[in-house]
Amino acid sequence: MTAKDHQQPDATGAGEPGEIRGWPELLHTEDYWAIWLGLILIVAALIVYLPRPPAGLEASLDAANTTMRREEARAPLRTVAWYEALDAKARLKGTGEPHGKTLMRLLAKPHGWENNPLHSLLGDEARAAELRAAAEASYAGKAATAAAAKNAAQAIEALARASRFDVESLNEAARTEIAAWRDARSAASSAAKKTRAAAYITSCRVSPWCACAWHYCSASACASWASRSGASPGGSCSSSRSPSWRTWLRNRHS
Repeated sequence: MTAKDHQQPDATGAGEPGEIRGWPELLHTEDYWAIWLGLILIVAALIVYLPRPPAGLEASLDAANTTMRREEARAPLRTVAWYEALDAKARLKGTGEPHGKTLMRLLAKPHGWENNPLHSLLGDEARAAELRAAAEASYAGKAATAAAAKNAAQAIEALARASRFDVESLNEAARTEIAAWRDARSAASSAAKKTRAAAYITSCRVSPWCACAWHYCSASACASWASRSGASPGGSCSSSRSPSWRTWLRNRHS
């Protein structure tokens, strides 16, 4: 072995040349910047949501907690009423308030798309109506299934309650029916969200050049649209003498 192999590490703990150590590392490395950005988001959320709780928050929480404690004392299983109280608590959230909805719209991720990537960014009312119509039939069936499952769960739970929950077979049957209701309810809830499809980025006061830059539309395509419509880089597509840039992009890439 050479003398280099027996060389001990630097006792000062110095790293590779150019490596940042000590306090400056807190501001000059991407790992710590991820931490700082996360803390900034948390503080911003506290500032926005803590002073503006949902209306009737305390009363609703107290009522739901009272129901849940009562059902836990009466039954050795989680009853339909217990789950309904849990659902009531889950609906109490800041994102359901007007300011929360505004932030959700501003920070929302792109929408899904199947054939045209532009649908992830742009959606007019005609497309929203088409999506709602397709979802309503599916939701109607799942909602009916969930209602029937709830009735079945309540019926078997009533039998178990009548026996004072002393018959374990009835208790287990009640657990099974309640779990089936929860699954059906979850499926119906997911389907219900699709029936509320709405147009997005409907404000037409956007530069056509920005629209092209948002996605895969090339600079030559933007120039082609601008030359046909007479639009300028600072113009607005709400102008009466130029067609909608959304219509032009949809026709070009459909």
